[in-house]
Amino acid sequence: MDPASYLHPVIVKESEFSGNLPSKVIFNNNKKFPGEELVEGNIALLGLPYFFSKEQCPNNITTNIRNELYKLSKPKNLECTIIDLGDLIKGKTLKDTLIGLKEIISYLREKNVLTIVFGGSSIYNLGILKAFNSKVNYNAIEPDFDTLKNLLESKFLDLNMVDYSHLGYQSYFLSEQITRLFEDHANWDKNRLGYLRSDLKETEPLLRNSDFCSISINSLKYSEAPAQEEIQPNGFYSEEICQIAQYAGISDSTSIVSIFDALGTKEKNGQTGKLISQIIWFIINGYSSRITEDPQKDEHIKKFIVDIEKHSIIFYKSEKTERWWMDIPSINDNKNHIMPCTYKDYLYATNQEFPEKWMKFYKKINFNNKAANH
Repeated sequence: MDPASYLHPVIVKESEFSGNLPSKVIFNNNKKFPGEELVEGNIALLGLPYFFSKEQCPNNITTNIRNELYKLSKPKNLECTIIDLGDLIKGKTLKDTLIGLKEIISYLREKNVLTIVFGGSSIYNLGILKAFNSKVNYNAIEPDFDTLKNLLESKFLDLNMVDYSHLGYQSYFLSEQITRLFEDHANWDKNRLGYLRSDLKETEPLLRNSDFCSISINSLKYSEAPAQEEIQPNGFYSEEICQIAQYAGISDSTSIVSIFDALGTKEKNGQTGKLISQIIWFIINGYSSRITEDPQKDEHIKKFIVDIEKHSIIFYKSEKTERWWMDIPSINDNKNHIMPCTYKDYLYATNQEFPEKWMKFYKKINFNNKAANH
């Protein structure tokens, strides 16, 4: 494929750059497509300058985000190159745009670059999900279940190809239909806003195995991000979503992060554009600190065994990153599966209580997914 044919080059005023982050950025401009720089270890930025409600409307939020992003300083440990690819060209129909997005994301996944997509609305996540050839671990951060509803209503994607995890939902948006859907898909997971905000560190292990993480600006309180399509009085605070974004960047399995659902027409004093630029910065900052670890092989990882009833739970702790994992036994294949956890889960086990994550994942791998039998 010719990736340049899918993209509008970047339009930015370099004279307005006030931070030193642009010193690490190569721009896709009218001179030459920077394909040689799209190599493993680098980062790609991609804008979607339109919003879908009943039609694909222009959305100038991408311009605001870039203007603010290039005023920032580069993260301390950043060694990789950032390639700003510009904006995806809109198709005649939503389906055309989704196909175009799928093609460019597929191309970037082949290059093994971390891709950050920003500017559109949550329905464009379908095009990103379509770019995965195998089952995808997908984490959606939003107050309601709009992306999941898009998955249900669309024939664009096979639902069984998505291992879905929801972060930060608000209980009054949890309908009976969505509840039944999670019951039918035993391998899916959902976590309330209040649970995550009570200890934000619990978000990190939930994102550690994520392939694709989407962040909806609607997941924030309206006062934090006024450019929301629908006003949300409750949600995350700015510093909390930035910490979550850093966790997504640190995750050594995450290859794509999207930041959607901000409308340029509802922007106030540039606040939301500034926030999204800082969310992107924290993703990049997390990525610059990535460490790939194997809890079963790396010498710097310690092993702990806790006996509860008839089970012996093996915990692992990294001396470098202080990350934790635990073993989950599989009845079907007599193998142990390692999943991310926190120190809090280890403390639960030492108090002779099964950690909630252990129970969830034990059911997930040992009980049939009813939806798969439909």
